[in-house]
Amino acid sequence: RTAEGRSRAKARGQHMGRPLKLTPQQQKEARRRRAEGATLKELAKSYNVGPATISRLQPLKSSEWHPLHADRYVRGDTGAPICWLIYAAA
Repeated sequence: RTAEGRSRAKARGQHMGRPLKLTPQQQKEARRRRAEGATLKELAKSYNVGPATISRLQPLKSSEWHPLHADRYVRGDTGAPICWLIYAAA
């Protein structure tokens, strides 16, 4: 009975599980700021969440990268995306 109700809810597109702490817009902004060098602690404080919430955000997608700063996010020799945590530490 429960599984049936869950499958109907998913079919309607309802979110399952715990509510998100950050809106999609806040997540996008936090990823952008993180890529620009903001620390987890700074971001967490500005959004009133824990650092783990920020660290779970995925890096920017290639479609979200700003063309003026594209060289910051890719390796020069291969053009492959680099990890934002490694970039931020460099």
